[in-house]
Amino acid sequence: MPAVLSPSTWEDVFAPFRGQRVGYLRANGNIGDWLIDAATKQLCGHFGVELIEVTHGLPLPCTLQAIFSAGAGNFGKYELERRKREWALSTGLPVTVLPQTGDGYSEHHLAYEKVWFRDHRSLKYHHRSDIAPDLALGYDCPQFMGGAANGTDGACGTNGRRVGLFLRRGWEQIAETHPQDLGDPAGMAASVEAYLKLAASWDHIITNRLHFAIAGLLQRRKVTLLPNSYHKCRSIFCSSLQALGCGWADTAAAAWEAAQ
Repeated sequence: MPAVLSPSTWEDVFAPFRGQRVGYLRANGNIGDWLIDAATKQLCGHFGVELIEVTHGLPLPCTLQAIFSAGAGNFGKYELERRKREWALSTGLPVTVLPQTGDGYSEHHLAYEKVWFRDHRSLKYHHRSDIAPDLALGYDCPQFMGGAANGTDGACGTNGRRVGLFLRRGWEQIAETHPQDLGDPAGMAASVEAYLKLAASWDHIITNRLHFAIAGLLQRRKVTLLPNSYHKCRSIFCSSLQALGCGWADTAAAAWEAAQ
């Protein structure tokens, strides 16, 4: 199915590297990061960029002309990912950081060629930065049929629509709980395809897991995004997702009540 956003959305990000061999430094993340990886490879193919995966600390192919550091939400706050980007800089190749969310100043001094951020609030976290939407919104993926998945029954609202509430776990979770919470979707799928199928299983998804919300949009489902523990979800909603038809609620309780 066509992506939510056209590849041309990222013309400024990828077109300058057309015809080049570029190293790709992946993030050590969850299934949402795998979705970003899949979209990155597709978009590089569209723009004629030859992407070569590289590994932190290992020798680079001698023919690389630049390095892409994977998009995600770890800029400034995950030490491991910062160290990997510092290593990329140490190779002497120009390093472009693909769309991120910033939450700290620990990389402000680093000499990246360019840092792309997914939200306007993050622009202050590096002086060579600009805005581009999350790359997963450019993933041209199959559309899967609806139906229950992984034994999660969920509930039907009074309008007959199957509504699934999914709240993330981990340090980004918020204190709110809800009796209809089905759990963290990042732990319910072992592949990008399974993640998309899980999203397709619901008519309406309510979640504070950003890339499950994006998976829902890719599957043309109704999506209501909730806040996480810092500004990421709200800022990206305001910068791009709202214009794509994603809804917002300040609490799971309010979103659930509105869905009934």
